[in-house]
Amino acid sequence: MAPRETANTSLALEFAKTLASGDAKRAHGMLSIGLRSTLTADKLAAQYDEMISYGSGAPTTIAVMTTLSQWPDKQPGDTEWVYVAIANDTYSEAVTVVVSDEPSGLVIRSIEWGRP
Repeated sequence: MAPRETANTSLALEFAKTLASGDAKRAHGMLSIGLRSTLTADKLAAQYDEMISYGSGAPTTIAVMTTLSQWPDKQPGDTEWVYVAIANDTYSEAVTVVVSDEPSGLVIRSIEWGRP
């Protein structure tokens, strides 16, 4: 059963799709203030490319697979932990993000690259 669609899952899915499409500048704009200050758009693109480097081609699947509302290192302002699968016939990966609520709205506070 797929997780319920929420503003958090929509942001996480849009972030993954934006990265996969090659628009790292737009994906960078979805990050929290703190993460934007330590991770450039170019580095964001490089991390994504490295994750899928053993395969080739655009993903054919980008889908929210799992969410958590409680997790061990949840911080004030965090709203949801979201695991998004990114795959095609040559690779199977994922990006896990923590969505947080800042004064500007929902943002990606942290990123974990690759499937566990």
